[in-house]
Amino acid sequence: MNQAMRHWRGPQLPGSLLTRRVAPRSFDPNQLAIGVKVELEHTGQPELAMEIAMAHLTERGDYYELLEKMERSPSKRGIRTRR
Repeated sequence: MNQAMRHWRGPQLPGSLLTRRVAPRSFDPNQLAIGVKVELEHTGQPELAMEIAMAHLTERGDYYELLEKMERSPSKRGIRTRR
């Protein structure tokens, strides 16, 4: 994540939710680190992973906490629960 923060030039994705005024330091560092790690699974570009993570965190500050809870849920693992 440090590499991505050093090279951050502002949003690069067309239609990004981010503005040039948004900086990585605007986000919870733990959530941003988790987000970059998750997004690096989809892209090998740290700067792009950071931008995607920041966009998700702009929409919802606990995005990656919720994602982790959802991925640990029984239904995600193919286990049916009774209702």
